[in-house]
Amino acid sequence: MRPLDTFARQRTMTSELLATLDEDCLAFTPGPGMGPMWQQFRHLGRIEDNYAAAIATGRIEFGPPRQFSDGTTATALEEYLRDVDADLREAVASAGPGTTIGWGGRSIDLAEHVSRLVTHEVLHQGELVVYIRLLGRPFPRSWRIWGL
Repeated sequence: MRPLDTFARQRTMTSELLATLDEDCLAFTPGPGMGPMWQQFRHLGRIEDNYAAAIATGRIEFGPPRQFSDGTTATALEEYLRDVDADLREAVASAGPGTTIGWGGRSIDLAEHVSRLVTHEVLHQGELVVYIRLLGRPFPRSWRIWGL
């Protein structure tokens, strides 16, 4: 399976979870020093935007995204994730053969770059499990892959 397909599958799971959450759930925080759940979803979009930009520039830079979600509702966050997903698909489709991305002092190929984005998504899915468990909420059917 290609890394972009794997990413799309993981993002679908994230989006299915987001669709089950109301404003109270999204405002929930597990404790001091941990942001509200809506920030998890916004962060996923911000980092994905950095990954898409890196394909065009040839190097990863984690910083302010080119676009930003100013909404904290499930609808606003889902729209934001759809937009950055489209940007990523476009960036991958327009990348030439042999595209590499600089990561610090090392260059990686496009497949490895997108694979690292998949890993980031899965990391945050793990964090979202904590939020959802503390809220006592059910998981979407797709999350059974994680034994939930």
